[in-house]
Amino acid sequence: MSVDYVSAWFLKAAEFGQRTKAVSAFVATNSICQGQQVSILWPLIKKLKHDICFAYTSFTWANLASHNAGVTVVIVAISAEQIPDKRLFTVEGKGEVTVRVVPNINAYLVPGPDTIVEARRKHISALPELDRGNSLHHRFHRSRCRLG
Repeated sequence: MSVDYVSAWFLKAAEFGQRTKAVSAFVATNSICQGQQVSILWPLIKKLKHDICFAYTSFTWANLASHNAGVTVVIVAISAEQIPDKRLFTVEGKGEVTVRVVPNINAYLVPGPDTIVEARRKHISALPELDRGNSLHHRFHRSRCRLG
């Protein structure tokens, strides 16, 4: 499993922040706050005693280039300092920015406790295992489904 290159910069900033009172912020693709990357990167940041002190949730990065890629990014700041009022910024549809003051911002960039969802090979419930998902079953006859 791999993580985005910018993850190394977050780790370097957290290491630096252990020896200083630095607050470090990065613009990164939003994948660092989604999916399996969260369970790799953010426990390491927490181990270095850093928290997210402010963040911008996902927004489309635009510039004046003629062939603008329109990458979806986040802005995340980390610090070892205990900052009681953390700020979570959201860019709305027409570019308006709203800010919420919250006690904690977790790795998914939502207010709440530091919870990490990890991949598992076995399910955690007593329910039977799902073996097919959303697919046509072999007993399904095409004659029952008329398209068009």
